[in-house]
Amino acid sequence: MKNYCIRISKFVLPLLAFASISVGSQAQSNGLTINGKTCTGTWSLSSSTTGTALTVPDSCLTGGTQCTANGAPTIGSFTPTVGNASTVITVSGANLCNVASVTVNGVAATAVSTGSGTSLTATVGAGTTTGKVAVSTGSGTAISTADFTIAALVTLTSLSPNPFTQGAFITMNGTNFKPGDVYINIGATTIPTSTSSTTTATAYVPATFASGNYQVTATSNGQTTSSIPLTVGAVQGPGDYSIEGDLIPTPSRLIPGVPGGKTPYRAGKTNGPPGNPDPAYPYQFNSYAAADTATKCANATPAITRLWQHNIDFATYQASGANDYVFLKPNEAMAWKFVAPAEGTANIIQYGEGTLVTSTRAYLSISSKPCDFDVRKLTSASYSLCHASEVNGVSIYYKSTTGAVDAYQCKITPGQTYYLNYRTQDARPVSGGGSPTVDSCAASGKDVCGGLVQIK
Repeated sequence: MKNYCIRISKFVLPLLAFASISVGSQAQSNGLTINGKTCTGTWSLSSSTTGTALTVPDSCLTGGTQCTANGAPTIGSFTPTVGNASTVITVSGANLCNVASVTVNGVAATAVSTGSGTSLTATVGAGTTTGKVAVSTGSGTAISTADFTIAALVTLTSLSPNPFTQGAFITMNGTNFKPGDVYINIGATTIPTSTSSTTTATAYVPATFASGNYQVTATSNGQTTSSIPLTVGAVQGPGDYSIEGDLIPTPSRLIPGVPGGKTPYRAGKTNGPPGNPDPAYPYQFNSYAAADTATKCANATPAITRLWQHNIDFATYQASGANDYVFLKPNEAMAWKFVAPAEGTANIIQYGEGTLVTSTRAYLSISSKPCDFDVRKLTSASYSLCHASEVNGVSIYYKSTTGAVDAYQCKITPGQTYYLNYRTQDARPVSGGGSPTVDSCAASGKDVCGGLVQIK
C-alpha cells in the first residue's frame, strides 16, 4: 500500500489525518479541495521509491481544521429536530470523519460537510419522511435516538405594518404556523406572540426597542423561516403612532387590566397583551395620555390629574362584546373616542365595580368632548340622558339617530365623534348619599381602582 502524504513547506502530514481530498489532475493550479476548501496556487503529485506525495501551498490549509477519527461514529444530538426536505441539519457527535453517507429515515441527505470530527451538516433530501438520522463512515454507522420530524414548511410572507413604530403591535403573515408556538425574531431579539393562527401572529414590540433596520424571521414548530427586512422607527411625535388611525400626541401607555384575563386582546386597537409585571394585573390596556389634561378636564371636580384616551372602531368593539376591565390611579380618567354608528343603532353602555376595590363609584358620560365630568349635568339625583353616577352599577342607554329618541336614551348623531368618559367618583349629591367633590379611588387609599366597562 502506498503512503500518501501532504507536504506543506518543510512539514509532512499524513494524508489520512484529513477528512477528504479530491484531486482534479496531477499538476494543476486548480481542482484541489481539502476539507471542502478549494486551494489556490500550484500543487503537484510526485512519486518516489517511498510512495506518492501531494505537495500543496501553505494557503491550502490556512484556517482549516483536521478531522480525526478514532473509531466508529456516534451521534449525540442533531438540530433542528423538525423540518422538511430543504432543512439543513447539524449533527453533533464523535468520529464524524470520512463520511460515506448521511440519511434521514433511509433517504440520503445532500451537501454533507464535515468539520473537526465532532459535527457535520447535511441537507434533508427530497421525499424524506419522519425517522432517524444515520451517519455512515468506513468504521461503522451511527443512528440517532430521536426522530427528525417532517412538518409542513413554515413561511413568513409579510409584516404589518412595515415600516413599524416601536411601542406597538406588529403582525406576521405566513403559512403553517403552529398556533400558540410562534415567535418573531427581530435581529437578535426573540419576542413571543400574543395571538396566533396558522397564517397570522401578532406581538407587542416595546417602546424601548431600538430603532433601526432589521432582518425578521418567524420561528414556529421547530422551524425558522427566511428573513424579511423591517424598519423600526422611534416614537417622536403626533405623526409617528396611531390607534385606529387616529394620531396620538404622546407615546402609548399601558393601563392594568383585571386578573383572569377577561379583558379581550384586540391587536392594534385599545387592548394590550398579557404580561404586566404586576401579577395582580396580568393584562394591560393600551392607551395614550392627553397632553392638555387641565384644559380638557376644566369642569371636573375634583381635578383630574391624568386623562387617558383610547380610540376605537365602535362597530368592531360592539360586535366583540368587549368587557374592558379598567383600573386607574386616583384622580385619573379615561375616554373612549369613537364615531357614532349607523342610523338606528341603540343599546347600552354599562359599568360594574371591580372585585379588587369595592365602594369606588363611577361617573360615566357620553359627550362631544373628552373628560366631561361636570356634576351639574346630572339633571336628577344621579342621572341625565348622557351622564350617570349610581351606587353599584352605572348604565347609559343610547341611540344613534338623526331623529327622535325615547325619554331614557342619550342621543348621538351617526358619523359624529364622541367620547365615552369614565372616572371613579360618586357624583350624586350629598343629600342622595353621594360625594360629588371626592375622587372615590383617592378616598379609598388604594393605588388603583376600577371595574368593568362594557360597550354593547
